[in-house]
Amino acid sequence: MIKLFVILIPALLLLGCGDSYEDLIMEGEPAFVCSQLNQYHVEGNEGAKNRLLSIVMRQTSRYYDAPGPVSDFFSNYIARDFDYAAQFVQSLSQACIDAPSRNIVTVSVETVESLYDELSRHPRWALCYSFGNRGVGYQEIIHEAANPTVFIIGGDPNAFYISKVLSGEGFGHSYLESQLERRCADQKGRRIMSVLGTVAREGYRIIEDTEREARIEEEQRRRAEEIAEFSVNILDSDNASCARLHEQLNASRGDDGGPIRDAIEEMVYDIANYLEPHEARVLDSMIDQAGGAISFAYGLNRSCRPPHASVVRHVQSLPDIEMALTDLEIQVNDFYTEQRELESRCRFADSEMCIEARLGAGVAYEAGQKFISCNQNNNNHNSEVPCFGSLEEHFEYQKDLARKENIHRRVSELERIIRNPTQELPNAGHAINQLAEACKRKAINDGLRGGEYQAYVTEVCNPGAIYIFNNKYINERKEMQAMLKEVDRRINARLEASR
Repeated sequence: MIKLFVILIPALLLLGCGDSYEDLIMEGEPAFVCSQLNQYHVEGNEGAKNRLLSIVMRQTSRYYDAPGPVSDFFSNYIARDFDYAAQFVQSLSQACIDAPSRNIVTVSVETVESLYDELSRHPRWALCYSFGNRGVGYQEIIHEAANPTVFIIGGDPNAFYISKVLSGEGFGHSYLESQLERRCADQKGRRIMSVLGTVAREGYRIIEDTEREARIEEEQRRRAEEIAEFSVNILDSDNASCARLHEQLNASRGDDGGPIRDAIEEMVYDIANYLEPHEARVLDSMIDQAGGAISFAYGLNRSCRPPHASVVRHVQSLPDIEMALTDLEIQVNDFYTEQRELESRCRFADSEMCIEARLGAGVAYEAGQKFISCNQNNNNHNSEVPCFGSLEEHFEYQKDLARKENIHRRVSELERIIRNPTQELPNAGHAINQLAEACKRKAINDGLRGGEYQAYVTEVCNPGAIYIFNNKYINERKEMQAMLKEVDRRINARLEASR
């Protein structure tokens, strides 16, 4: 049967207009009886059957050339709509089987009339002529849309829109029924289900537009509240946390986020108020390197953890901030670098300049640290560290302490050498023997031999050589002791001045 429908539909779409029954057959046109259609069907001669039906449909159309319910049904649906055409062909074929000798045009007109009468009572197929008349009511139409009596792949395409309209606020059954009634009154020749679909889709669009406008208004209201909420410096609130910064940055996105971005920028620069001056300078540099306050805030957001942590404390814990140098630390570092450079340029290790350079490089760091400590304690004279007015004074004081330590060490060395030179100095014995040689030769020249000679060497020559050898160390010890006295004097003077 499906094969028959597919073949016949093109024929149905070729129809024109005409008069009535057998008179519908114009002169020169062939006249057919139902048996011919039956024969082609039995033979499977689809081409001949298709041509016959084309002629019959053209002849039948002449009967429906005047406006009216059945004419609209035939011209607009049987001749053009596959579903209606299929039902017509099925009914015509059955009628021809039942009456093979009848004129096929007569049977065709009767089939159209009977099919119209049958379908006008069915909500799936009826035209608007039948709405509210002959038993096709609104509830039947709605029930058919929700529960199709024919197989429709995916269900009735209008069911979704109908359900939306029925559940829409201010719409429901009253809307659908009144709109369907009004439209059908204006378009009686249209299929009821088609009109219902139009009404449902229009109602759905109204609902969608209304809901969309409501959503837009709600989003605008929510966005306005969000902008008002986040267009404030979070440092001025009780919730300057990592999580709040994250929320504020998210809220700042979009063309309308300017006020929020301004608040974020203000917050970033205001963090400096919670830092030491030297830390604030580093923060300014970090902001510039990041490309501005907003970019810095995004970088801060990536590292700010945990969510409840304070933004300010997180900034204070950043390595660059923690390692920021104060003005004093910068001064001390520069001074220390300068002393090391003086030491590195020293060419003659034993020169007085090099000795002084090494001494300065050795104490520069400690002098700087004590200078910083004094300033951090506001030059507290009661502290254990003596405090002076400048880094240079600390430096000179530390050098004198180092000198004093060096002098004590050298004096101790000299005293050990003087007490036992041969034990302290590897070549002392040889040097003393050399010094004693002249004395020994004089003893021999004076005729001393044997025991007298040995006694002379032991009592005169050797002690004299040792005395001569130690004399330079004794003199050096005196110089060291004099220097120590001068260094002590300077140290005491500085300590006295610092109190």
